[in-house]
Amino acid sequence: MNKTYSKKHFYYRLFINIFICIFIFFALNSYNISEETGEMINPDMPKVFLLISLGIYIVLGVYSYLFYKTSKYSYNERGITCQRGVFFKRKSFLEYHKIHSVNKKQGIIQQIFKIAYLVVDSGSTNTAHTAEILIIEDGNVVEELMKEFKKRQNQVFNDNVVVSNEETPSKKENLFKFTSKRKILYSLLNSLLGIVILLILSVIGISVCSILVGILKTNTFDILIVAIYIILGAFGIAIFTLIGTILFSFIEFYNYRIYKENNTIDVNYGLLVKNHNNFKIERVKGVRIKQNIIKRIFGFVSIDVEVIGYGNIDGQNNRVTSVLIPLCKASEVNHYLELILPKYIPQEKEHRSTSYFALYSWSLLIPLIVFVILGGFASIWLIFFNLYMPLLLTWLGISILYLVVTIFILVDRRLQFSNEGITICEDKITLVHGGFNKTTTVILVKNIIGIDERTTPLRQKNGISSYAIHFRSNAMTNTIFVDILSSEIKDKLLSVIKY
Repeated sequence: MNKTYSKKHFYYRLFINIFICIFIFFALNSYNISEETGEMINPDMPKVFLLISLGIYIVLGVYSYLFYKTSKYSYNERGITCQRGVFFKRKSFLEYHKIHSVNKKQGIIQQIFKIAYLVVDSGSTNTAHTAEILIIEDGNVVEELMKEFKKRQNQVFNDNVVVSNEETPSKKENLFKFTSKRKILYSLLNSLLGIVILLILSVIGISVCSILVGILKTNTFDILIVAIYIILGAFGIAIFTLIGTILFSFIEFYNYRIYKENNTIDVNYGLLVKNHNNFKIERVKGVRIKQNIIKRIFGFVSIDVEVIGYGNIDGQNNRVTSVLIPLCKASEVNHYLELILPKYIPQEKEHRSTSYFALYSWSLLIPLIVFVILGGFASIWLIFFNLYMPLLLTWLGISILYLVVTIFILVDRRLQFSNEGITICEDKITLVHGGFNKTTTVILVKNIIGIDERTTPLRQKNGISSYAIHFRSNAMTNTIFVDILSSEIKDKLLSVIKY
């Protein structure tokens, strides 16, 4: 029997549409205000803009009603069916044995209207960035649906003898406590890198100001004022960033809990947006242990899990962030993975990067070409107008910038040279990649779908290569790189692929 989405979602959309139309009204009205006098250009236009906003509100309201009336879902012994869309209808059917994750999402306004989104995803990488099945229902109905789908999924797994032999806790208990102390530490570690970069840029800015005093023979007091503004600006941004990250960690990871029961993992967290994520251990495709340079200095890591359908899309990095352990000590990694995902405990590096020169050579060449081209165009333009002092300052700035970039690249590649490595076993591969940002990835051999060898004639002559390992996971995160290894491991690496 087909069921429609909760009618409360229609009222929720009407409420949201009010704010959309208010924004449109003020945006239109801003064009009716003179920049010179700050007064209205045409006093009658606000009425027109109000009518336009009301018309848009009615159109959005009609669309929201049609979406409510045309969206349906149902489930039976085989799987779940979902139909949604007004102008372009989409109908999806997902069998229980293909479910990768079942997630409940509930924002702060949705909590007020007592509705929730139930997102059910399959293992298809083609739909990894969208919801395969989307059900919008009352919060209590969503909870019941999650239990029902979980029950039916367990029955399918039991019938097909897919259940893991791992021992799981008989009592449902939280396996990770993200305490207030850890949240503050998490915020400090995430902010510290940005603060350090700001300090470095401030020092460079002050140094440039000091050089300008000598070259231009300007008033030292004016340069001092600029330097003070640079310091105060950097300090203000640093404080703002720190406070923001602390607030974010307490809101985003509010009441963070991880449960493991009957080969199923539940990850629950969130205050403004409540997330209740549920997925089978068998659906996990990989684990990433991540460290930026600050976390590495203080001995902390974060752990992500690769499960299609679990996580949030990060538009800035064009990847999906799927946190398992937000922050723990590096020495605690094996402990938590033993409790949650024992098959994914990383192993010590067996093969390491063999060529430091190959890591940094191309990385330095590209910035050099860019800076030479920019400097060349600037030089031609300035010489044409006989601006020799600005020409000197331009090349000084380009040289300083290139020096900073060069130092950054050399340090990053030196760290990568010490980090890079791979361990190949019969059942899993452990890869370590990165410089300032180090990532240890553990993939089960059965989830690897392809391996690319990437080299050049010169590197091939010296017996070194880079490798790209493709595995079944989210479409935006299914490739792991390991750079400049001995070509001798190629046969061993390719032998692990199981077709």
